[in-house]
Amino acid sequence: MQEEGVIPRPAVLPGITVKVKTQCGNLYVTLNFYEAEVYEIFAWLGKAGGCMKANTEAITRAITAGLRRGIDRFVYVEQLKDIQCPYPTLFPKERRVLSCADAIAQVLSGQYVVKLDSVKLAEESDSNTPTNEEEPETFDQSGRTRGCRE
Repeated sequence: MQEEGVIPRPAVLPGITVKVKTQCGNLYVTLNFYEAEVYEIFAWLGKAGGCMKANTEAITRAITAGLRRGIDRFVYVEQLKDIQCPYPTLFPKERRVLSCADAIAQVLSGQYVVKLDSVKLAEESDSNTPTNEEEPETFDQSGRTRGCRE
């Protein structure tokens, strides 16, 4: 039974996965798209379990529930950005990650410039292009690594 106001999920969706380094380990954030908009988000923290895994899953489930009801992704970006853990990743300045929630907000906002065929998450500009030596890794749906600047 379809819930009213919820966009039904197609069987197959294109998506990207971005690897973000945090003090808790590597956070992998997956965005799936429907009609060129972010439709759902998943995140998992390397090999973490327990509370960290549960909190990350709770955040992304809540975001996905809203996205499927047409809530703009930037509503979530505004709420999650700049939340800070006791041990943030402050360097390099261009890729400062204050917490796992902040990392999710960065990926959701399009700060990591990524493209998947015709889906464009962020407009390419010099201000969005990573300036540090190490660029975030992205993966296509088959799990193969894709470069951000292919």
